Amino acid sequence: MNARLRTAGIVAPIGLLLVAVALYLIDVAVHRDTVPRGVIVAGLEIGGDTPSEAALRIEDLERELLDAPLTVRVEGAAAQVAPADLGLSLDVEAIVDEAVAVGRDGSFFEELQRWLASFSNPSEVALVATTDLDAMEAKLRELADDLVGAPPFDGSVRYVDGAVRTEMPRAGLTIDTSTARPPLEAAFLALPHLEVGLSVRATEPRLTPAHVEAASREAERLLAGPVTLTVPTAETPGDEAEPEEDGEDEVAEEEALPRLTEFTYSVDDLGAALVVAIVPEGEGFRMDVDLDPTILAERVLPFSDQLAVPPVDAQFEFDEEAYLVSVIPSEVGQRIDVTALLPVVEAAIGSASRTAPLPLIDGAEPEVTTEDLEALDIRHMVSSFTTYHACCEARVTNIQTMADAVDGTLVLPGEEFSLNEVVGQRTEEKGYLPAGTIVAGILEDTVGGGVSQFSTTIYNAVFWGGYEDVFHIPHSYYFSRYPEGIEATLNWPDLHNIWRNDSESAVMVRTRYTRTSITVELWGNNDGRVLWGDHWRGVTEIDIRAEGGPNARVVRSEVSEREDEKEPQPQYFPDELVKPGPGIIDDEGGVGWTVEVQRWITQGDEETRNRWTVRYAYRPILTRVNPCMLDPEDDQVLLPEEEWVLVCPENLAPLVTLSGPTSATVGTPILLEAIAIDDWDEQVTYLWTGADAFTAPTAALTEATFNAAGTYDVVVTATDLDGNPAEATIQVVVSDP
Repeated sequence: MNARLRTAGIVAPIGLLLVAVALYLIDVAVHRDTVPRGVIVAGLEIGGDTPSEAALRIEDLERELLDAPLTVRVEGAAAQVAPADLGLSLDVEAIVDEAVAVGRDGSFFEELQRWLASFSNPSEVALVATTDLDAMEAKLRELADDLVGAPPFDGSVRYVDGAVRTEMPRAGLTIDTSTARPPLEAAFLALPHLEVGLSVRATEPRLTPAHVEAASREAERLLAGPVTLTVPTAETPGDEAEPEEDGEDEVAEEEALPRLTEFTYSVDDLGAALVVAIVPEGEGFRMDVDLDPTILAERVLPFSDQLAVPPVDAQFEFDEEAYLVSVIPSEVGQRIDVTALLPVVEAAIGSASRTAPLPLIDGAEPEVTTEDLEALDIRHMVSSFTTYHACCEARVTNIQTMADAVDGTLVLPGEEFSLNEVVGQRTEEKGYLPAGTIVAGILEDTVGGGVSQFSTTIYNAVFWGGYEDVFHIPHSYYFSRYPEGIEATLNWPDLHNIWRNDSESAVMVRTRYTRTSITVELWGNNDGRVLWGDHWRGVTEIDIRAEGGPNARVVRSEVSEREDEKEPQPQYFPDELVKPGPGIIDDEGGVGWTVEVQRWITQGDEETRNRWTVRYAYRPILTRVNPCMLDPEDDQVLLPEEEWVLVCPENLAPLVTLSGPTSATVGTPILLEAIAIDDWDEQVTYLWTGADAFTAPTAALTEATFNAAGTYDVVVTATDLDGNPAEATIQVVVSDP
């Protein structure tokens, strides 16, 4: 071999090595902040992931491991347990740290060698479990109760049937927790999880009889008698408040509760609050006996308003005659200091009288203060609107139920009021009844029907109050009980009535109703301007009860003349009981038209205008016709008469039956009856012949009289409205008296 070849044989491997080193250095630089190439965890390829990305993928794996239950077997008995209940989880941080460190803690050549090997032989990082030992021990103790059947018992002290009962400790069998952790962790890290067999061992209870006896003595001390907490005399008001000059109504008197000067926990109350727990003490345990402060509070709090002087919420007072609002001030009061109940009760138990003062906190603020209501700036009635209806219908119940749900609603500045959201779905459980609703142009009964009248009433209060109309839809047909153009329908869940309080003051919605009317009032602040309106028998009346100041919103409106009137067109409904022909009209329908509604709002020097085009559809002429008359491709198109007379069935003559006696005596009447059944015509005419006299010769029921002996054929002829006759005959043999 010549020197040039020998040199080439040496240089080539060195060149390849240098290329590999260069690629390695580039790869290390690019992935300096990620998991190294070729690292897998439980089959997951996480090389190239950032630590946070790797952590998310391992957490997904952890959720999969936690979702699958572990099977634990103890002496032949098995149970499935959620790994989380055993305190098992993945140590995600440790796993990611181990993955990031792969190949980065050796010499340069060792790391290079691992990098080269990663292309064919990836590095696997093992899963690492972490265990909450307290949770595992508690769950294993619980499993021992179920699977072993004879666990150790630490003893108990309980209050049962008016007495303190004790049960002494005893030894038993438990799962050996000292050897349980490794196999449980190993089973958790495998998927599917492996079954784990656990051993049991004899175990002494944590407590001795002396512990239980000491706890029993303490329980007897706590429950030795009732405990009375007295209301401090200096803070106790008079037994009865002075009556108002005008007196109180009967309801108020019934609701008034007498003042209490003390509250007593009975022994049963204290027994219900008894809490016995096993707690650590030094290197062992003891039985701790105490009272549950939560139960102590639950017993006394229902009497809080009688023991303490409760705070009084501020309230609005609405003067319906002056249209003004005032605020009845709030009052601070007292409340029971529930955090001090336990130490006070314990102090009472330690005293000879077993009494102590009830812990009260003075200066308790009400939930609604005077300042809260004054900040709302509700000063007067802004607008009121009334519509009317007939009395005592199902729809009236629905209107009034909705009014009750809306009454008292507070709408803050900038807030939207959605009638559907405030009231919710109308259901029978809420008191709504089936009543008329327009569904696809047809009036049908639905639960909550008729509430569009309430929607229209509140819409008018908003409209004339000058508030912002966010969304409304007028009725598809016009009803004279609503203002033309200025009205709003409603349906659940997709037909809405929404407005916004675009003033700087809150608005309180108040409702009132009688047997024949519904009123909605908006109380807020429009610089003193008060508007009253109603709609009665097709006429809207607007009355300004107070002009207000210079900053008041002044509303005026105009509804245009009716345009583009549309005459009603028939809407056909197939009815096989109707004979071919003109049909039967159930509703004469009504004209449709279009109006334009405009509203101007003037405030100071500014004026805004709203405009709505309202289209009322014609109300169709509802007509029932025989199906044979309708075009099979369009059931709202009648076939030409020359066609339907060919395809429609013929109106057959009536089917007649006749009943009565077949023998009679001269001069003595007999009763005859005819029954005619016609396929379409309800009205059939009758004509009797064949006897000397009939009491009702054109009725279905008649008496026939014969003047001479002989045999007579009595005939009744029944004729339908189209003139189709049918006969029935009965033969009567008449003899002399």
